[in-house]
Amino acid sequence: MPQVAETTAYYLSRQLSVVALVSKGLRLPKGPWLWVADGAVSAWQVEKILLDAFPVLQDTALTFITFSSEAEVKEFDRSLQGHLQ
Repeated sequence: MPQVAETTAYYLSRQLSVVALVSKGLRLPKGPWLWVADGAVSAWQVEKILLDAFPVLQDTALTFITFSSEAEVKEFDRSLQGHLQ
């Protein structure tokens, strides 16, 4: 069963170096996602939290994306076909 965002929040996919702001009630894209912060937090603060918590990310370009509809999640999943095994 796919994970569903219980509240609007930021989630990290370390495998993809993607931080997603996912609206409440939406399923998360395929793959492992780690809850990072509440959606009320600014993106720059989320980046700081992640770099403090995961020093290995210091040299990694993080991509921030927002999912506010199931269609956006589906499109993202389609774009990743072949990346996640």
